[in-house]
Amino acid sequence: MDGFRIPVGMWAEDGVRWMRDNLDWLLGTISMVMGTLVRTLTDLLVSSPIVVVIVVAALLAWALRSWQFAIGTALSFALILAMGQWVSAMQTLALVVVATLIAVALAVPLGILAARNDRFSSVLKPVLDLMQAMPGFVYLIPAIVFFSIGVVPGLVATIIFSLPPGVRLTELGI
Repeated sequence: MDGFRIPVGMWAEDGVRWMRDNLDWLLGTISMVMGTLVRTLTDLLVSSPIVVVIVVAALLAWALRSWQFAIGTALSFALILAMGQWVSAMQTLALVVVATLIAVALAVPLGILAARNDRFSSVLKPVLDLMQAMPGFVYLIPAIVFFSIGVVPGLVATIIFSLPPGVRLTELGI
């Protein structure tokens, strides 16, 4: 029993190497699209006049919630500006908006499919349970392996972290 060893590490390394070699075109495309989306939205938010961004955010808050929420939004944005964190906040906002849109675009169809197909739902539930049981930073490790360090791995980890609730709520709603 001394010399017995299961080479799981080698298998994982071979699997990652195979994925990088054979799916490089897909990973590169995903990285380019996601990076472009975040950069474009960040550039839009940062290059727009600050007052316009604050007014648009406050109007959205008023339309979606209430005038109190709109005032709180405007004050929060003013506080961010006063602390000198405007660019960082707009970068984070762009990342969150893009991640939310992509997560919703993936979660809703999966939830509808799970609601309509019991077999798909029974296969999907353990995967969603596993995804919700893992800490968020665990998703970052494979994302960094496949997409290097930058905005895209954070975006991928955020999307994966936010998928299970969206899928489950859509399935329950239907």
